[in-house]
Order: sequence, then C-alpha cells, then structure tokens
Amino acid sequence: MKQKKILLTSLILLFCCVLNAQNFYVKPYARYHQSISPQEEPDFYSTRVNEENPPRIFIDDFILASGLKYGLTVGYTFKNNLGVELSADYFNRHADYFYHDNIFSPPTSTFSHGYVWNYKTITFRPTLTFTVNRRKTSLTGKAGPLLALADAEQSDHWIVNGNDHKGSICTFDKNLNLGYNVGFEYNYHLSKSLAVAVELGLEQYNYTPEKSKVQYDDNKQVEIEYTNKITKVNLMTKQVRFKESILFNSLYFGIGIKYTIGGSK
Repeated sequence: MKQKKILLTSLILLFCCVLNAQNFYVKPYARYHQSISPQEEPDFYSTRVNEENPPRIFIDDFILASGLKYGLTVGYTFKNNLGVELSADYFNRHADYFYHDNIFSPPTSTFSHGYVWNYKTITFRPTLTFTVNRRKTSLTGKAGPLLALADAEQSDHWIVNGNDHKGSICTFDKNLNLGYNVGFEYNYHLSKSLAVAVELGLEQYNYTPEKSKVQYDDNKQVEIEYTNKITKVNLMTKQVRFKESILFNSLYFGIGIKYTIGGSK
C-alpha cells in the first residue's frame, strides 16, 4: 500500500509539471485492446479447501481484456528528444459466459447456466518517451508503469427456454492494480501544432480482488475475503475463498489527435 501511495503521488507531481511547462501537448485518443492471454474462468464463489477438482464447470477461453478504451494524454518533450507523458483512460467491459447443461432439466428444454461480468477501470500511465523527427513525421518509443483502478461485478444467471433468471450478485471492492505499458507512436504533422497519432503497444496487469460482497436472491448477503491459503480453521471463522487473478494482457492499436502548444515542429 505504501508503494501505491508513492506512485500515485508521483503521478500527481508529473501532471503538475507537465501543465506548468511552456511547451507541452495534449492528445485525446481511442485504443482497441486485443487480449493475448485467454485463461480458465476464475472461481470467486465456491468454498474449497483443496484446489484440485473444482466444483463447477469452467470456461476455458475466459477474456475480459478485449475492447475499446478512451482517454487523454498530456506530455512534454525536451530538447534532447526525451520526454514525459501522463495518460488516463476509461474502459468498460460487459461479458457473458454460459455453458449448456441438460442434466437437471427435461430433455425438451434448453438450459444454460453461467456468469455475467461487468468490469470498469480507470487507468493511469506515467511514461518516459524518446522521439525521432523526420520532416513531417516523427516516431516515439514509450514505456512506463500503469495503475488500474478497477470496479467489477459478477452475477449468476440461468437461461431456461429463453427466459433469463438472475441469481446471486458478487460485487468486488474497488482495487488498485499495478502493471506496465510499452509501445510506439507514429505522428504525421498536419501543421506546427497539429498531428495525427497512430500507436501500437503492449499492456499488462492482473486484476486480483481482495474482498467482495455477495447478494443472494433471498436477500441474504455474505462478505468474502480472498486469501492464498484456506484451512478448516479460517473457514469456520469467516467466509474465505482462494485468491485468483484475471489477466489483462493485451496488444493495442490506437489513434488520436495531438495538439502541441508552443511547438517548433
């Protein structure tokens, strides 16, 4: 937690320095992220002492990292082509994961069970950059850490003969996750101040909930704590589950409009 506070303070200081500079740029952008790490669907519900033999069917190609992000970058480039940037963007992902099962339903009916995910995050990226200029174009390499402030909800659903039946709703506490971002940006300068920016890159972090609240359809509410080790002792004293992570490893393609104030390009 102390490291997270230090990093957040550094972000605020970097943002203030960039805004006070006489020569800086702003860039609104959109990015499409494509997941490169499908995984088995994590189990945040079931109580298990043994990690072997999970009690329910899992989806093998579970993905939440794919989708569009919208954000804004502010940055400053020094005379030696080194620079700093601070980016912030918003991501909202809705995903349904169902499997079919006719064991407990009449042969003539269609029964599906699964989980509906709603995941939202605001991501901050302090970045170091290096730029090479060529006439009306420039190429920038960039790398740095990222902080993803995440908010997630997982709800239990059944679909019987086309009718949707909702079950429990698991709401996770807001969680700050650390990761990294590397990429390249190509700029085509339309004027001294305006450029079209295209970027490619890699983003990586893991979303690992610490706590959640589960609201059941009978109005019963249970608080869950996620831990690395479960014993019969802590199962008797509180609701605990194994700590699991959702992988947010993705390649991205972005496009934006870069406006430079006081630029010499």
